[in-house]
Amino acid sequence: MTQTTERTSKQYFKELRVLHKALLIGQVVISIILYILARNTAYLAGIDTGDYLVLGMMLVGFVSSSIVFKKLVEKAKETKDLKDKLGAYRTALIAKWAALEGPVLIGIIFFFMSSNLAFLLVAGVLMAFFSTTGSSIDKTIEDLSLNMDEQVLVRRPDEIVARYASK
Repeated sequence: MTQTTERTSKQYFKELRVLHKALLIGQVVISIILYILARNTAYLAGIDTGDYLVLGMMLVGFVSSSIVFKKLVEKAKETKDLKDKLGAYRTALIAKWAALEGPVLIGIIFFFMSSNLAFLLVAGVLMAFFSTTGSSIDKTIEDLSLNMDEQVLVRRPDEIVARYASK
């Protein structure tokens, strides 16, 4: 059964920060573990023809994260109610993070399978980019082009500002 969850501004942004950090830490931990397991055979080599397919998949994931995010944010902007708008924005962020995490994991896995550090280096660059995609009140205001009344509400920590479906 689906129910509606409402969050205060403080809760909303804390949940987004925690989720973003958890996803990033997971990527870093998996990278470190697989590097430790493969470090004796790891090497830095050029990219073979077959490797371009993997790098292409990583690039597609990276680009799609931006495209999906922009489309979902545009849809969220069309929503009149602030609570629903921030709920839709949360969905956009999660979709963006998931689309970015995929290429990172592909790079990490292919590094482990091939021992080619080039994949891990590309995954590291994507992780560095991922680390910059967190949410903040100011970034949310900018992304959603919130009006002054909405900005005031979002900046009040105890104001209920978000609504989304949960199980």
